[in-house]
This record gives sequence, structure tokens and C-alpha cells, in this order.
Amino acid sequence: MSSCLLGSILATLTLFLFYFPTLHPPFQRCRDLLGHTPGLAHCARSIRHGTLTTPPLLHVLVSQSPDLTLDCEGKPPERVSASGQHFKIAMSFTQSLLESNVPAYHAATRNPFLVAAGQGRVSRRSLSQWVSQDRIYAQAYIGFTGSLLSKVKLPHNFVHDHKESLEWSILDMLFGALGYIHRELRFFAETAARFGLHLEYPMSPGERFEATKATRDYIDLLEAMADPGITLLDGMVLLWATERCYLDAWKYSRSHCRKTYYFDDADGGALNEAFIPNWTSPELEKFVADIARFTDELARREGASANDPRHIQMWHRVLEVESAFWPKI
Repeated sequence: MSSCLLGSILATLTLFLFYFPTLHPPFQRCRDLLGHTPGLAHCARSIRHGTLTTPPLLHVLVSQSPDLTLDCEGKPPERVSASGQHFKIAMSFTQSLLESNVPAYHAATRNPFLVAAGQGRVSRRSLSQWVSQDRIYAQAYIGFTGSLLSKVKLPHNFVHDHKESLEWSILDMLFGALGYIHRELRFFAETAARFGLHLEYPMSPGERFEATKATRDYIDLLEAMADPGITLLDGMVLLWATERCYLDAWKYSRSHCRKTYYFDDADGGALNEAFIPNWTSPELEKFVADIARFTDELARREGASANDPRHIQMWHRVLEVESAFWPKI
């Protein structure tokens, strides 16, 4: 296929998906996937190699990208052999967990609150309530990271390049996470001051400010990692699960923003101008990809299976708590 024709196909596909707001659910999922540069690259390669087939019309090949693990129908991706037969792509540990309960994953990352946030319909009051709870979660994240650090067993031999050691790589990543969350708390304060938000806002007028049940459930999950019986892999699964859900949720929210100015948003632009760009940044994308890569390698080294009830339960519990964490609108 000529590069000119390929370019025309991709241009038409992009216009169709991104400029038609009301789409059949499978096409909406394709639009979300194609919002990633790797998604377009995979589509381009599959068109060029003759493996983009119908049905489904827009099947996205995702085997080489940790961020694209579901096809347009929300099913594990397949490849098409030269003979035309479909076969499943081998999934990594984290990819297998991600696909173990797709409806729950969508419930956790595609809440109506996220749609309203992207469309600028969340009020300062509602945003203040939610960010106040997210701040409490972020503070608990510090102790959680400390628990994970205590579970890293560094090799006794001297390691010149930390990238050659999984333990050192995880340690460096966790120290980076501590720096990130420290900056995040400062970012909360600065953004709240800029947009007139409050970081200690009760859920109902006249009530004392405190953590909601959903926030307490999240804190319990994080604090449970201090138990000596919890392994580093257990903690890495929890870290990956929370960060992956958070990133994907706000990327979904971002996909519903169709404006380039936000001064008339209900929150004065706090979400679309400040929070969402911060929570969907390339730095956070890389952080989440690094966590997945280290978790996959640790699982491979320990011979762990994503079908182990211990890991399945952890992932599903995070999805349950994450779903409850979003406020009702």
C-alpha cells in the first residue's frame, strides 16, 4: 500500500473518530485507544502489513505497547497469521491482570464524573470536595512508598549501572515516586490558591471534614503493605494498579475536552488547565510504564502467575475502591 494512500486512510479515520462525539461504544473505545501515538503507529503497521481486518472494523494491534492492551471490543488482542487465522497474543503479567475484568476496569476509569470534568461541568465546590480527599490519599502514598522501599533487597555485589539491576531500578523508581508525590502535594496547594479551591472541604455543609469511606478504604489498602507477610511483588501490583487506573481515568477525562480555553468552565479552568494536564503528562505515562515493566520482570523472575487469586483479588479490589472514589454527580 502506498504511503500516500496509507496517510489518507489514517487521516480519514482520525477525523471520523475525533470529530463525531456520538459514537457506538466500540468506536468510542477505538477513539480512546487511538488517542495514543502508539495506537496510530500500530494501526499504520497493521494496514501496511495487511493485518487490519474486519470485523471488528478497527482492530488495533497492541502487543508492543504497555498502554494498549485491549482491542476495540475490549477483548484481548489477536494477530492474524498469513493463512488468515486469528491467534491470541501472549500477555505480560500486568496486561493479563488488566484484562481479567474489563467491565470493572471500565467502571473504575470511565466514571461520569470524569466526563463532566473534561467537559468543564464540575463546580468549584465539587472539585474542592474531591481534591480534598485525593490530598489525603496522596499523603498516605508516602508511607506506602516507604513500605515498598523496605521490601527491596539490594544485591551485595557492586552494581555500576543501576539499570542492569532490577532491585536498584525499583529502588530508584520508588525514590522518584516520593519526589513526585511531594511535588504533587505542593502542586495541590498552588493550584487551589490559583483557582479558589479548598483542600479541607467537607462532603456536606456543617459537617466536620474527614476522610470518606472510599478514601479510608484506599488508605487501608496502602497501609496493609507494611505487613511483613506482604511481598515486594504484592506491593508492586498495588502500585501499578493504582497508578494505571489514575492515569487511564484522567486520559479518558481529557478525551472529552473539546475546547482550547477554559475560563468559562464551572471550576474556572482548574481541571482542564492545570490538574488534567498534570495527571496525563508524559512523565506520568513513563512512570506507569516503568512500574509495569518492573512488575512484569519481578513476576517473571519469581515465576508468578497473573491467574494467582492473590494478585487477581488485589487488582479487583483496587478497581472496586477506585470506582467508589469518584463522586456521584
